[in-house]
Amino acid sequence: PRYYEIISDPIDLQTIRDKNARYEYRTVDVFVRDFELMKNNAIKFNGEGSNLGNEATEMYEFVKSTVASDRQEFTTMEEAVRDQLSGSRKKSKSSSSSKKDKSSGKGGDKGGNNADNAARSSSNVMVNGVPVNLGNIPTNFAFGGGDDTDTDDSTAGMLANLTSQ
Repeated sequence: PRYYEIISDPIDLQTIRDKNARYEYRTVDVFVRDFELMKNNAIKFNGEGSNLGNEATEMYEFVKSTVASDRQEFTTMEEAVRDQLSGSRKKSKSSSSSKKDKSSGKGGDKGGNNADNAARSSSNVMVNGVPVNLGNIPTNFAFGGGDDTDTDDSTAGMLANLTSQ
């Protein structure tokens, strides 16, 4: 029999790796479920007690126990992702109102939005494998040095706090 005739929902390590690289796993439980699916597929196709079934079972048990031992850390990261995703929507609304103020002549430079947009860039970083959108910051922004040394409430301080949790 052919694999795809027996296995209706195939998955393999490369697919899991690709999904992880594309940030498709919003929770660790979905990640673990894919390993469980891989284990179940290996047993279904190769038979219980087969070398491939046993290997897949060992991988699944390893992933499951690793997640269980670090559950609080994963929960904290998931909460940070949820906060970031909901916060970026709120930030979009507030940044559109600040653009209106600049375009109406309230406090913007005389170059209008084009000059402001040219001097800003959307900043995305990875923190412990979690994508974090820092929003628009000036392109000439630099950490440390000069008169504008960073403090704990700076972007660098916030990132350090996120990575230490």
